[in-house]
Amino acid sequence: LSDHPLVRHGVRELFGRREDLRWVADADCSDDGIKLVAEHCADLVLIDISQPIRSALSCVRRLRASHGELRILAMAAHPEWLLGMRTLRAGANGFVHKGESLDELTLAAKLTAQGHGYIAQSALSRLVNTPVAAPDDHPLVQLSDCELDVFYYLAEGVSVSRIKERLNITDKAVRNYKSRVSRKLGLDASDFAQYLASLSEYAPSYT
Repeated sequence: LSDHPLVRHGVRELFGRREDLRWVADADCSDDGIKLVAEHCADLVLIDISQPIRSALSCVRRLRASHGELRILAMAAHPEWLLGMRTLRAGANGFVHKGESLDELTLAAKLTAQGHGYIAQSALSRLVNTPVAAPDDHPLVQLSDCELDVFYYLAEGVSVSRIKERLNITDKAVRNYKSRVSRKLGLDASDFAQYLASLSEYAPSYT
């Protein structure tokens, strides 16, 4: 499941040619996508955690609630220390960073489908060696899903009106989230872009 057609096409091409993994369908992270999982009696779902993060994680939670035995593998461009545990807590069985190789993604899919929890060895190394001394205490980790979305959008220069549309919330809600993020990070909103740039090795860029 992904809201990005190019991602779905790439996954379809990767798994459609394999004999040990059978691709059955792809869709976006919507009600229709979740229904498709049931229609095809899927054993494994690969879900792309992209902006808005809140919607993607909600999709993981809904899948877990409605399909208790389903194996869910999440992938994201966001760093492991920021989204890895957040995704697993939402109900995913594994997490793969988009910077990993296609072989790593294939291995993750196979092992997750077989009943194992999964996080790449390279991801574990990054978690251990990250310059963020205590990831669980990092200000970004403390943000809610919606606050994290607002932070990324504002840091990338997205207007309040566009954020409202993308998150399906009111102008007032966006401004309230903006205020909360500023308070939690100890930054003015005008400093969000510079703050994100300082974490560029560990945070993706979204436009």
